[in-house]
Amino acid sequence: MPKPKNKKFRILYIFPQEVGKTSKYILTSILRISNFLKSKNKEIPIPINEKYLDLRFERLPNYIPKNLDQYRKKLKELLKSLNYKFPFDLVAISCYTSFEYLNSIEVASMIKFFINPNSLIVVGGYHPTFYPEDFHFPNIPKYFYEYYPQEIVPFDFIIQGEGEIPFFKLIKKLTSSSNKPPKKCVLLKKEIIQNLDSLPLINFDLFKKYQNNIHHINIDFTRGCIFRCTICLNSTNTIPYYNRIRYKSINKCIDELKVIQKTKWLKNKVIFISDPIFFQKKSYRKIFFSQFEQLKRNKKGFPFEIRVYDHVLLCSKEDLLSYKKLNIEPFLGFESASISMLNILEKTYNKNKANLIHYIQKTEQIIKFSSKINLSVTIDLIIGTPGETRETIQENKRFFLEKRFEGKSLIEKYNCRLYISKYKAYPFSKIYDDCESIHGGKIYYKKWWKSFLNNHRVFCRIVKPSKQLSFTKCLILNYEWLKEYISIAIKKSIKDYEKDDLKYLREGFLKLYLVYKNGINNYDSFIPEVYNKFYVYP
Repeated sequence: MPKPKNKKFRILYIFPQEVGKTSKYILTSILRISNFLKSKNKEIPIPINEKYLDLRFERLPNYIPKNLDQYRKKLKELLKSLNYKFPFDLVAISCYTSFEYLNSIEVASMIKFFINPNSLIVVGGYHPTFYPEDFHFPNIPKYFYEYYPQEIVPFDFIIQGEGEIPFFKLIKKLTSSSNKPPKKCVLLKKEIIQNLDSLPLINFDLFKKYQNNIHHINIDFTRGCIFRCTICLNSTNTIPYYNRIRYKSINKCIDELKVIQKTKWLKNKVIFISDPIFFQKKSYRKIFFSQFEQLKRNKKGFPFEIRVYDHVLLCSKEDLLSYKKLNIEPFLGFESASISMLNILEKTYNKNKANLIHYIQKTEQIIKFSSKINLSVTIDLIIGTPGETRETIQENKRFFLEKRFEGKSLIEKYNCRLYISKYKAYPFSKIYDDCESIHGGKIYYKKWWKSFLNNHRVFCRIVKPSKQLSFTKCLILNYEWLKEYISIAIKKSIKDYEKDDLKYLREGFLKLYLVYKNGINNYDSFIPEVYNKFYVYP
């Protein structure tokens, strides 16, 4: 492409929609890329102008089949108007998960073929990192070519993994010389930030347009994870270059919290530290707790609730006391109380049975101690995971409901808040690959992200867990014990449990069953659109 005539290079960042009901989480990955680019402006020969477009907040119709004509009309109007006011040279699309895959294709095609054919388009995120071939012809779903020309693939560049360095080098190259658009989509060289302190302090100005939509902030302090959980996208097995854990200095972390505090237009009440595990080094945790306490003691205080992910094996009583004192809410990726399931999920350092038993016992100790000090701890539990059997479901039931504590169950005796989710067949994990070949299960809609149907969040959950357990029986057995658990939680007024939760649980399981029974083609005719917190992540 030629250099811009006005000596400026305009970049449009886009966060796409999902198919159906879309999530409203705000990610800072685009901010990090933009902030890093600005920090390197002396190395770029012409000024850079940037805008951010979040399609989830632009009052577009839901991106579903029955709305498609109207959606494309409104999307075209929105992009035309934006291009008139801000004639962009490059579009950067964040296809963060497989849920955004189809809309990423839609938006890129609309821009390339109808709005600004001369612009370059780059895509990054988890899906292009692991499945870059999905962004090349002929792997783009064929129904797109009923509306868009088939001759040209809409994407010019793909970023795999971390985006800061590859994106900066791409912009530097494009602004330093005249470049013709590549004839084929180019995979940019993978590069990571070795020293996280070299990243500039986070700046939220790019998101200011959506200030009324930002209810919580995700922010990262570390990158990488020491564990090899087979279900997790951040596993060292899944992303090899995450083998080495990288930390920001604690001073830098505290400074970023101060930035949030001083950004007056931000209206969020919650800050989510989105690291796979909160400070995996104990020494870092201790220093953070000390410095964060000082921050909270200053005149202005720190009026935000902080949430973190912790690991059962790394969480100590001292950590729990600090969480309580500093108003930090921990989420523990427990996943299962079954020894065989924990073995499949590889939740411990090794598969030694004693370690797996210790993992379950440690979780119980955390629940007891948190209840004693009145700390809200959320225990993540995933049901229907590949490898699940009747016995593993019973192990979960016994752990939470067996009367082992002076005639009471764990949930009756202590406050135990479960975050329940049905397994989602994310295509990048080891457990997805092993579902059929190792466990004898079945992923009924194996490439669900390519099917343009009302709600991917349902179809990716239609999974037979194992040879021994059908999908239907999996739902029935889990529903039976979870119904009892939730009834007790409601009666005890455990945080976030409400009287309608039993209805949500029943409707969610029924919805999954009806999709399984009636088939994907009849989905729209019998499934009502209902919100259900027990099978959809918020």
